[in-house]
Amino acid sequence: MKLSLSVIAVLFLVFIVGAQTTNTLNHANQLVKEQKYKQAITVLDKVIETNPTAQAFEVKTECQLQLKEYENAFATITAGIRMMPDSTDLFMMRGQMLEQFKMSNEAIDDFTIGYKRCKTNQQAASFLANRGRNKNMIMDYQGAYDDLTKAMTLDTTELLILLINLAPVCNHLGKNDEAIKYLTRAVSIDSTDARIYVNIGYNYQQIDKHELAIQAFNKVVQLNPDEPLAYSNRSYSKYKLNDLKGAREDINKSIKMFPTNSYAYKIRALIEFAENKNKAGCEDVTKSLELGYAKQYGDEVTLLQKKYCK
Repeated sequence: MKLSLSVIAVLFLVFIVGAQTTNTLNHANQLVKEQKYKQAITVLDKVIETNPTAQAFEVKTECQLQLKEYENAFATITAGIRMMPDSTDLFMMRGQMLEQFKMSNEAIDDFTIGYKRCKTNQQAASFLANRGRNKNMIMDYQGAYDDLTKAMTLDTTELLILLINLAPVCNHLGKNDEAIKYLTRAVSIDSTDARIYVNIGYNYQQIDKHELAIQAFNKVVQLNPDEPLAYSNRSYSKYKLNDLKGAREDINKSIKMFPTNSYAYKIRALIEFAENKNKAGCEDVTKSLELGYAKQYGDEVTLLQKKYCK
């Protein structure tokens, strides 16, 4: 079958326009690398006017974010979605923007639409992971659990972060044993990530397995000896096991590193009260409250004050 000269001309024109668009986008990306965001926007506007692509809208949005032109950035990405409503990349970017602006409900809407438009399991898993994280933020823990566990069945490219994100969701649902299972699996993927051991220790504390919690916090200290929260968490488990000397050593070290941590003063107060040193314990209770413990964590320290500091 022979193509007419007019058809050949049209195809040639499409090829030329596509090549020009690619070159222009490459130019814009180079300007972004050089942090010449305003110049990049000027270049991208020409692409959007003549041969708009999702990438052009994405890069322009990123430039506006770098310039702190947040309203313009949102308008740009929204215009891109109106023009290309099937672009999963644009929905992903706008959803992540909304998340950064603490608009989790709106982000969930975008991740839901994007998820429905996915053509691959890897894309679907990414949208579910993002949606699950935002459901966790609005305390829809069952919804977050459903999304994150489903994402794991679709794709394992980001398995480590999925496992880490699942653990606190399981905590909220009272599934501490399951959280430990996920975190143990995470350790098998990356045994150098201190965050995993922190979460493991926390979960063991929730089910009163403090010996195992201490083992986890020992690993955190080994990986990051300057992490004050590792010492305060380990101190609490030592306190629960009545190792008051070890608990005191850890909590004093933690407070020296992080003297404004209200939680640490609560732990030291518990140690003081266990040693019948009520005056010192009440001083730590007062310090904990001054640093905002009640606002952050609840009324536990206030109750300690009523019990011991009359």
